Amino acid sequence: MATIKEDIAKGSAWRPRTLCDSSLNPLVPTVSGLGTVELRFSSVGPEVVFLKLKRKLLTDTNFRVGWKCALTYLRSVPNVRPMVLRCKDETGVDAFGGDEITLTLFADGTSSAEQFYEEAWDDADTDEILKLEGKVPEIAFVNFVEAQVYEADFIAEGPDTGRVPALSDADPLVKPVVVDISVQSGTYSFECTLARHRQI
Repeated sequence: MATIKEDIAKGSAWRPRTLCDSSLNPLVPTVSGLGTVELRFSSVGPEVVFLKLKRKLLTDTNFRVGWKCALTYLRSVPNVRPMVLRCKDETGVDAFGGDEITLTLFADGTSSAEQFYEEAWDDADTDEILKLEGKVPEIAFVNFVEAQVYEADFIAEGPDTGRVPALSDADPLVKPVVVDISVQSGTYSFECTLARHRQI
């Protein structure tokens, strides 16, 4: 859901406003009035939405418009935090060979329908990374991204998980994230960048 909040100064000659689609057809009822006005619209997207605002005089520019959206984008930004799976400490004794790891990523749930990426890492050793930039699609989510890491040597065990929560109102527009995941006796970290906007 996107919320547009608009502050109109008293005495301004502002006309009704609404949200429109790309053909300028109204998406929500028209709203009039002075002071603070909010227009709300929900969509599964992707969709382009325009704010249509009519004013009586071209010289009347005393207004402020803000757009608040619940979406967080999972991204890989090299100068912020590139997306990788890092082996901090492989399972078992290092001398016995590397781990056989499968990484699976989910968005806002853990069903097969919410899975958007999977990759096998056949020989993961301590201090090595699996580079994910350019392979994992940039995806928008509302609540969380879950990273599941499965070590094939431990047949009886299920995958271990780590969650990347969506950005909160207190977070910056772009945020580096590192989530540690305990995998049996070892430790991995899923690293990425979160943003309020898509990469252009």
